[in-house]
Amino acid sequence: MTSIMDIEFDSHGQLVGENSGKLASKSGDLVRTHTPITFKDWRKAKELGLKEPFRKYKGKLRKKYFDTCDTNEVRLNNVPDGIRREDWADFVAYEATATTMNIWETNAKNRQELDVYHTSGRHGSARVAHMMNKNRKASAKPVTRVDVWSETHTCKDGSTLKIVAPIMGQVKRLNSAQTEEDSQDILQDPLTKVLGPDKGGRTRGVGSTVSRTQVLALIPAQEKLAELEKERNVKDQTIKVLKSDVEYLKSTVADIKAMHNIFIDMYGFFHSIVMDPERNGESQDNRSNVDQPHIQKKRKASRGTTVMLEMTKNWDGKVITVEYDKKGRPTPRAVRRKIAGYEGALARVMVPLNAFSDWRKLKDFWGGQLEKDLWATMQEKPFYHDKMLYCRPLAFIIATSDEADLGQTGHSLVITLS
Repeated sequence: MTSIMDIEFDSHGQLVGENSGKLASKSGDLVRTHTPITFKDWRKAKELGLKEPFRKYKGKLRKKYFDTCDTNEVRLNNVPDGIRREDWADFVAYEATATTMNIWETNAKNRQELDVYHTSGRHGSARVAHMMNKNRKASAKPVTRVDVWSETHTCKDGSTLKIVAPIMGQVKRLNSAQTEEDSQDILQDPLTKVLGPDKGGRTRGVGSTVSRTQVLALIPAQEKLAELEKERNVKDQTIKVLKSDVEYLKSTVADIKAMHNIFIDMYGFFHSIVMDPERNGESQDNRSNVDQPHIQKKRKASRGTTVMLEMTKNWDGKVITVEYDKKGRPTPRAVRRKIAGYEGALARVMVPLNAFSDWRKLKDFWGGQLEKDLWATMQEKPFYHDKMLYCRPLAFIIATSDEADLGQTGHSLVITLS
């Protein structure tokens, strides 16, 4: 099955990103399969973009199959798997020449004199720089080649090789004393001052295939890119905040809709004083005569309660009279308990948890103001709308903000006695 991978390159054309290691391994496989080992000029492999894999591959062949043999006759018979015998014969003949042997001896001597070793394994400077830039915060300083060099010469446990420790100390001391502008100048940064100018077509902390001239030529463009990247990060953060606000608003609207649906479902609590005037085919004239509340003179009820208001309702042919005392409380107790239960349900649904810091305020509002509003409502003249008889809205309030004064501001939820 064919799979497609996203490949990233840095500003110098070097392979970076999560899939860089996989591509490097695949390139090595291609080199071993399709590139003849008889190539004697590195530039041929370089033109194909396979110089490094080709160089490493030939080095492994030389170390494992050439250097382990004492004579060319033995070497010719020590053919590696996957290599044609005639190609191996050409390889042995070239490697056995005096010129090639002198080149390898010089390279080995230079390697022994190398005193600064990196500890990044397969992760070169380019890949390490990419990871550091990816993990740094938007407000942090840009990653410099000094930072990358320090990272690639530090072990996983945070220690430094003994041979590198003195150099690392000098680099860090100079780096802490430099300004941010000077740290971006590879001609004056701590690596140049401690280790000298970069040579050989490679730049410390940047890459083994990137020359100093290439780095200097790209500095203006990189500064512009860094500025654009900073602006993009600010915009991304703003968009993230706006998305969060939108989600909060959506959640708030959903909660309001849910509460509205709950109230609709709870209208049944008032079924004893709710009716559709046309439910039983009554006319408008009958409605006005039967379903109008009226204030009576003070009289004593059976248990000594002074009745101030009566409302007569016709529900499915059954006449129900609801009485209210001078405090606006419905009587008898059965009706009062039903309405009290409804008020409790309203309190649990409608009162925000952060609306009151003191339960007494809730008690004052729910137990006092509600009864007053209920009493005032029942004395208002009812009105018809959409074939239903409505009283004035009770003072049930949904607070819409932290500054909202519950009971005075907000959206009134109309709870009607129809």
